[in-house]
Parts: sequence; structure tokens; C-alpha cells
Amino acid sequence: MNPETTTETTTPAVPVEQESAVASHEAKTVRWFQPPIDVFESDDAFRVDMDIPGVSAEHLELTVDRGVLTVEAVRDQTRGWRRQLRITDGVDVDGITAELEAGVLSLTLPKAAAARPRRIEVRGR
Repeated sequence: MNPETTTETTTPAVPVEQESAVASHEAKTVRWFQPPIDVFESDDAFRVDMDIPGVSAEHLELTVDRGVLTVEAVRDQTRGWRRQLRITDGVDVDGITAELEAGVLSLTLPKAAAARPRRIEVRGR
């Protein structure tokens, strides 16, 4: 099975200063940059690869709220990565997993059973 590949590349947006409490109980002002992503689709899941160099797993926060997946990664006291992705009803939100390796965050978003392709049997008479 060869998964279809869709690639979206984005240059970092103009930084925006906003309050964040990632990896700290104190809010601080962080300049956010939007990381580029690659999106892959297979029959069972979507995979999103996001380049976030210089960030450790302890400084990552992933949340899902009202159909939006938000990734925040604080690189240092003043800079970080933020990306928001809209999630359709076809994704099993409880099954989302994340793995960070060599500066690349890989998210696996499994498709809900109803959204997966299935074979329909045809009966003849």
C-alpha cells in the first residue's frame, strides 16, 4: 500500500508576542513562529511531521479543544513554535500519539472507524 502524500510547506510567519505558560507555572511573553509541516495519509491514519529544532519533549504541549489540535513548543525564554490544526470528525481524538526525534515531532492521528475505507459486498441474484 502506498500512502498518498500531501505536503504543505510554510515559512515562519512574522513573530507574534503572546503569553504562554508552557513548561512553567509563570506566564511569559514568547515570540511564536509557525513551523513547516508535512502531512501523509494512509487508509488508517494521518501522520503530521513538524520541524521544531532545539526543543525537548519537556517543553512541548499538545492540546485538543473543540476540533483544534494545538502544538506549542518553547525553545528558550523568548522564542517558540506554535501550530494549530483543525481536526475533522473522521479522526479518533483519543488515539492521537506524538513522538519527538531529532527535532521532528511526528503526530499520528488515527482515522475513526466510520471514516476508514471499507469493502462493500455485492450480492448477485
